Amino acid sequence: MPIYRISGNKVQKIKPTKFSGLDTEKQLQTLIEDNLNTIFEMTFIATEFSTNHGGRIDTLAIDNDKRPVIIEYKADKSSTVLLQGLFYMDWLVENKAEFEKVVRNKLHTDVPINWKGGIRLILIAKSFEIWDKFAVNRIKEDVELYEYILYENNEIKLEKTTLPKDFRGTSKTSITSIAEYSVTSLMSKIKDNQIKEIVIVLREKLKLISDDIEERATKNHIKFKSSISFAFIYPQKKQYWFDVKIPRREVIKQFAKLDVRPHKDTVFTHIRCNENTDIEQLIALAEKAYESTQ
Repeated sequence: MPIYRISGNKVQKIKPTKFSGLDTEKQLQTLIEDNLNTIFEMTFIATEFSTNHGGRIDTLAIDNDKRPVIIEYKADKSSTVLLQGLFYMDWLVENKAEFEKVVRNKLHTDVPINWKGGIRLILIAKSFEIWDKFAVNRIKEDVELYEYILYENNEIKLEKTTLPKDFRGTSKTSITSIAEYSVTSLMSKIKDNQIKEIVIVLREKLKLISDDIEERATKNHIKFKSSISFAFIYPQKKQYWFDVKIPRREVIKQFAKLDVRPHKDTVFTHIRCNENTDIEQLIALAEKAYESTQ
């Protein structure tokens, strides 16, 4: 879909362009690395990292859950980038201590790496072949495909790409996740059947916001994310908490009757919920938070 610039009541199509110069892939890599926190909410660890398997990992990072992240780039069509990425994931599984050392040297502190959550692999290219999407769909490894478009007005668009729902199959077992938490185990914390049914409906409505939304379990919550996490559900025995990436004052202004509490991260709002909470209001907030991540 083209992007248009609005001038008065006129629109002008903004044309796609390319990075100038010779090493266009490196330009893309540098742009992403310099803006990792803004784009993916990640902490940069290393660039062009040499492995003892051979080859160099384009970018190493850790995300907000302290999970290891590998990022690989292709300035044009994906080619063999998926195979390269899986090769480096295998190296990281076998060299956890080396990665922890690199993180410690970069951040000058000990960081408890979340190996239980598995390794994330992010691939960024101009476009991906359909077989890349099918391959990602058939494996359990946490692989995310992003297609980019550079525009003539010095803007870039990153869009997560997946197979259409009709083509999605059952995933296999991950080799990079040690003991991954499950949504089922978190849902079992809820002992009140009415609350459980409400949370099930809420989860389904959150996933319907967009095809690229991922639902993922961590130790204490169910996370919903595209490129960035925007909503969380914390199941409890007779209630649940809902965190949304919108500042507290904005939530109160829009829905004053919600039981809003302070959050340690001021860009989020902590909401206490029970059977009387209007989940359509929660969905409206989640949609707004999702749109702000795009």
